[in-house]
Amino acid sequence: MGCIWRGKVHHRQEGQEVSQPCSRCAPMMGTRWNIVWASINQKELIMSELRDNAKEICKKHGITMKVGSPKYGPVDWDKEYDHYRFPVTLTKDGKSMRVMFTQSRAQGSTPPDEYDIITCLTKDDPGSFENFCSDFGYDTDSRSAEKTYKAVKAEWEKVLRVFGEGECLDDLREIF
Repeated sequence: MGCIWRGKVHHRQEGQEVSQPCSRCAPMMGTRWNIVWASINQKELIMSELRDNAKEICKKHGITMKVGSPKYGPVDWDKEYDHYRFPVTLTKDGKSMRVMFTQSRAQGSTPPDEYDIITCLTKDDPGSFENFCSDFGYDTDSRSAEKTYKAVKAEWEKVLRVFGEGECLDDLREIF
Protein backbone atom coordinates (compact mmCIF):
# COMPACT_ATOMS: atom_id res chain seq x y z
CA MET A 1 0.00 0.00 0.00
CA GLY A 2 1.15 3.50 -0.63
CA CYS A 3 0.43 7.01 -1.75
CA ILE A 4 0.13 7.50 -5.50
CA TRP A 5 1.23 10.72 -7.17
CA ARG A 6 1.54 11.29 -10.91
CA GLY A 7 0.82 7.64 -11.59
CA LYS A 8 3.60 6.27 -9.38
CA VAL A 9 3.68 5.06 -5.80
CA HIS A 10 5.12 8.09 -4.03
CA HIS A 11 5.72 6.54 -0.62
CA ARG A 12 4.44 3.67 1.47
CA GLN A 13 1.84 4.24 4.15
CA GLU A 14 0.11 1.51 6.14
CA GLY A 15 -3.58 1.08 5.32
CA GLN A 16 -3.55 3.52 2.40
CA GLU A 17 -4.96 2.40 -0.93
CA VAL A 18 -2.50 2.80 -3.80
CA SER A 19 -5.18 4.46 -5.93
CA GLN A 20 -5.35 7.65 -3.86
CA PRO A 21 -3.01 10.23 -2.33
CA CYS A 22 -2.39 10.28 1.40
CA SER A 23 -3.44 13.18 3.59
CA ARG A 24 0.15 14.50 3.51
CA CYS A 25 0.39 14.61 -0.29
CA ALA A 26 -3.17 15.57 -1.27
CA PRO A 27 -2.76 19.30 -0.44
CA MET A 28 0.37 19.45 -2.64
CA MET A 29 -1.59 18.01 -5.56
CA GLY A 30 -4.09 20.84 -5.43
CA THR A 31 -7.79 21.22 -5.95
CA ARG A 32 -7.79 19.54 -9.34
CA TRP A 33 -6.85 16.16 -7.83
CA ASN A 34 -9.55 16.47 -5.17
CA ILE A 35 -12.18 17.22 -7.84
CA VAL A 36 -11.04 14.29 -9.99
CA TRP A 37 -10.93 11.94 -6.99
CA ALA A 38 -14.42 13.05 -5.86
CA SER A 39 -15.86 12.51 -9.36
CA ILE A 40 -14.31 9.02 -9.58
CA ASN A 41 -15.81 8.09 -6.20
CA GLN A 42 -19.19 9.57 -7.21
CA LYS A 43 -19.20 7.57 -10.47
CA GLU A 44 -18.39 4.35 -8.60
CA LEU A 45 -21.20 5.06 -6.12
CA ILE A 46 -23.71 5.75 -8.91
CA MET A 47 -22.70 2.60 -10.81
CA SER A 48 -23.04 0.54 -7.65
CA GLU A 49 -26.56 1.90 -7.12
CA LEU A 50 -27.51 1.21 -10.76
CA ARG A 51 -26.21 -2.37 -10.55
CA ASP A 52 -28.09 -2.95 -7.28
CA ASN A 53 -31.26 -1.51 -8.83
CA ALA A 54 -30.99 -3.90 -11.81
CA LYS A 55 -30.64 -6.87 -9.45
CA GLU A 56 -33.65 -5.72 -7.41
CA ILE A 57 -35.82 -5.36 -10.53
CA CYS A 58 -34.81 -8.84 -11.70
CA LYS A 59 -35.66 -10.26 -8.28
CA LYS A 60 -38.99 -8.40 -8.17
CA HIS A 61 -40.07 -9.85 -11.53
CA GLY A 62 -38.54 -13.31 -11.10
CA ILE A 63 -35.98 -12.82 -13.87
CA THR A 64 -33.00 -15.14 -13.70
CA MET A 65 -29.80 -14.83 -15.68
CA LYS A 66 -27.33 -17.56 -16.59
CA VAL A 67 -23.97 -16.61 -18.07
CA GLY A 68 -22.14 -19.30 -20.02
CA SER A 69 -18.41 -19.76 -20.58
CA PRO A 70 -16.85 -17.01 -22.68
CA LYS A 71 -15.38 -17.48 -26.12
CA TYR A 72 -12.46 -15.30 -27.13
CA GLY A 73 -12.13 -14.18 -30.71
CA PRO A 74 -12.96 -11.66 -33.42
CA VAL A 75 -16.24 -9.77 -33.67
CA ASP A 76 -17.84 -8.23 -36.77
CA TRP A 77 -17.58 -4.64 -35.61
CA ASP A 78 -13.94 -4.66 -34.38
CA LYS A 79 -11.52 -6.19 -36.85
CA GLU A 80 -8.46 -4.95 -34.94
CA TYR A 81 -9.01 -6.64 -31.57
CA ASP A 82 -10.47 -9.88 -30.22
CA HIS A 83 -13.09 -9.79 -27.46
CA TYR A 84 -14.67 -12.14 -24.92
CA ARG A 85 -18.23 -13.08 -25.89
CA PHE A 86 -20.59 -14.57 -23.31
CA PRO A 87 -23.74 -16.55 -24.05
CA VAL A 88 -26.40 -15.21 -21.69
CA THR A 89 -29.84 -16.68 -21.03
CA LEU A 90 -32.56 -14.58 -19.39
CA THR A 91 -35.60 -16.45 -18.05
CA LYS A 92 -38.94 -15.26 -16.69
CA ASP A 93 -42.00 -17.41 -16.00
CA GLY A 94 -40.61 -20.35 -17.98
CA LYS A 95 -39.89 -18.24 -21.08
CA SER A 96 -36.29 -17.59 -21.99
CA MET A 97 -34.17 -15.71 -24.46
CA ARG A 98 -30.52 -16.05 -25.33
CA VAL A 99 -28.18 -13.23 -26.31
CA MET A 100 -24.46 -13.02 -26.96
CA PHE A 101 -22.82 -10.32 -24.87
CA THR A 102 -19.50 -8.95 -26.06
CA GLN A 103 -17.46 -7.66 -23.14
CA SER A 104 -15.41 -4.48 -23.47
CA ARG A 105 -11.68 -4.95 -23.80
CA ALA A 106 -11.20 -3.15 -20.49
CA GLN A 107 -13.37 -5.72 -18.66
CA GLY A 108 -11.69 -8.68 -20.36
CA SER A 109 -13.06 -12.03 -19.21
CA THR A 110 -15.14 -10.56 -16.36
CA PRO A 111 -18.67 -11.98 -16.71
CA PRO A 112 -21.47 -9.47 -17.25
CA ASP A 113 -24.06 -8.85 -14.54
CA GLU A 114 -27.77 -8.00 -14.79
CA TYR A 115 -27.06 -4.32 -15.31
CA ASP A 116 -24.67 -4.98 -18.21
CA ILE A 117 -27.17 -7.18 -20.02
CA ILE A 118 -30.39 -5.24 -19.41
CA THR A 119 -28.91 -1.91 -20.44
CA CYS A 120 -27.92 -3.42 -23.78
CA LEU A 121 -31.29 -4.98 -24.60
CA THR A 122 -33.68 -3.45 -27.10
CA LYS A 123 -36.57 -2.37 -24.87
CA ASP A 124 -38.61 -0.43 -27.42
CA ASP A 125 -40.11 -1.39 -30.77
CA PRO A 126 -37.74 -0.15 -33.50
CA GLY A 127 -40.75 0.40 -35.80
CA SER A 128 -40.42 0.32 -39.56
CA PHE A 129 -37.08 0.12 -41.34
CA GLU A 130 -37.51 3.69 -42.62
CA ASN A 131 -38.22 5.04 -39.12
CA PHE A 132 -35.30 3.07 -37.70
CA CYS A 133 -32.93 4.57 -40.30
CA SER A 134 -34.28 8.06 -39.66
CA ASP A 135 -33.99 7.70 -35.86
CA PHE A 136 -30.42 6.33 -35.90
CA GLY A 137 -28.94 8.12 -38.92
CA TYR A 138 -28.74 5.14 -41.30
CA ASP A 139 -29.16 5.29 -45.07
CA THR A 140 -32.25 3.34 -46.20
CA ASP A 141 -30.24 2.01 -49.17
CA SER A 142 -27.62 0.42 -46.91
CA ARG A 143 -27.47 -3.36 -46.62
CA SER A 144 -25.55 -2.94 -43.37
CA ALA A 145 -28.39 -0.82 -41.98
CA GLU A 146 -30.91 -3.47 -43.02
CA LYS A 147 -28.86 -6.19 -41.31
CA THR A 148 -28.67 -4.10 -38.13
CA TYR A 149 -32.40 -3.36 -38.26
CA LYS A 150 -33.27 -7.05 -38.60
CA ALA A 151 -31.05 -7.92 -35.61
CA VAL A 152 -32.61 -5.17 -33.47
CA LYS A 153 -36.13 -6.18 -34.54
CA ALA A 154 -35.43 -9.87 -33.73
CA GLU A 155 -34.09 -8.93 -30.29
CA TRP A 156 -37.14 -6.74 -29.65
CA GLU A 157 -39.43 -9.64 -30.47
CA LYS A 158 -37.55 -11.89 -28.02
CA VAL A 159 -37.71 -9.24 -25.29
CA LEU A 160 -41.44 -8.78 -25.87
CA ARG A 161 -42.08 -12.55 -25.82
CA VAL A 162 -40.21 -13.09 -22.54
CA PHE A 163 -41.03 -9.92 -20.59
CA GLY A 164 -44.31 -8.84 -22.24
CA GLU A 165 -45.76 -5.35 -22.28
CA GLY A 166 -46.50 -4.00 -18.84
CA GLU A 167 -44.84 -3.36 -15.50
CA CYS A 168 -41.88 -5.69 -16.01
CA LEU A 169 -40.83 -4.13 -19.31
CA ASP A 170 -41.50 -0.64 -17.93
CA ASP A 171 -39.20 -1.39 -14.98
CA LEU A 172 -36.51 -2.77 -17.31
CA ARG A 173 -36.69 0.44 -19.34
CA GLU A 174 -35.82 2.38 -16.19
CA ILE A 175 -32.41 0.67 -15.98
CA PHE A 176 -29.92 2.83 -17.89
